[in-house]
Amino acid sequence: MKFCVISSFPPKHCGIAEFNQDLMVELLPLLSLPQLVSVAINEGDEFINSYPVDVRFQIRKNYLTDYLKAADFINSIKPDVVLLQHEFGLFGGYCGKYALDLIQNINKPIICILHTIPIKKYAHKPITKKIFFLGANPRVKKFIVIAPEGKTKLVSYGISPGKITIISHGAPDISTLKSFKLHQELNLTPNDFIVFSFGLLHPRKGLDYAILAMKDIAKQKINCRLVIYALPLRGKDNEAYFLKLKSLIRTLHLEQHIFFKRAYLSKEQLYACINACDVGILPYTYKSYISSGVLSFFSAALKPVITTHFPYADYLLNQDSTYFVPNRNSRAITEGIIKYMTDKSFYQSVTANLLRLKPSILWKNKAKEYLQIINEVISSS
Repeated sequence: MKFCVISSFPPKHCGIAEFNQDLMVELLPLLSLPQLVSVAINEGDEFINSYPVDVRFQIRKNYLTDYLKAADFINSIKPDVVLLQHEFGLFGGYCGKYALDLIQNINKPIICILHTIPIKKYAHKPITKKIFFLGANPRVKKFIVIAPEGKTKLVSYGISPGKITIISHGAPDISTLKSFKLHQELNLTPNDFIVFSFGLLHPRKGLDYAILAMKDIAKQKINCRLVIYALPLRGKDNEAYFLKLKSLIRTLHLEQHIFFKRAYLSKEQLYACINACDVGILPYTYKSYISSGVLSFFSAALKPVITTHFPYADYLLNQDSTYFVPNRNSRAITEGIIKYMTDKSFYQSVTANLLRLKPSILWKNKAKEYLQIINEVISSS
């Protein structure tokens, strides 16, 4: 099978790059004599030399001619199916329009994985994004969405429900991988309870409320530490948010209670940190996330989380498998931390529920769902 993938790729610090890489590791062994040909979307104006060997073509994000040449290249290699990882910010043009130009010029069967869909009325540029979906619809054989709300929104546009499949975000089997002495690394005591956050940073992550929650934790002299490894997304607002959080920690005199480092962890480092922590935290202020690798990773590692309500969290977890808190409510986060720390039966109950959920999250099982869609598309083309 000749299989073409369009995505971002490491070494770019990007959730979609990581998503695609993890999926390919589990999916390719399931394909019959796979020949993988990849097309990479580059952020800047340069071509990258450090991509995997399967990357045979590169698109510079803001060059429309590159998208048209990429379509010609894909058509020339005659793949059985094209898998496109889609997120609006990944592509160039107004609101990522160049992705549509690419899709409309590919004459091979396309499966489009949609990582962002404007499911709320206040979403960014909802009309322009609707135009993308409707424009892509005639050329795409299958849309894959990460949560049910995504399917509901596409159906409201007039896209056939039969063209849309829900496959939740996968995760590796983190709990079986090596941990490391995070307490020793951060000079903590063995009794310190670790609340962990990681990923790409922007204001909608709501970490200022987690920091404010630690103010109350510190006042009560509780052995708890908040550990954050984060790298600001490109943009002045995101950099300013990073500096705001650093300043907030200093202003509240929480340097001994919060470890906040500007870093994008390698997979090995990330998995080790997740295994070493006690609780994950997702105090997101944005209510339209239909996907969250962070949440899937914590859940697959059997780590209870404190999270606000957003579509993917409400889809993946229920009241028995997490601790939900209202948006922008540091007091509720404090209460959640104390609940996990002091109520051992509650902590163990949440962990047990995550254990039952775990098989449905692992990439090795997600890959089988993707394989089924790929076979359906090829057989119907």
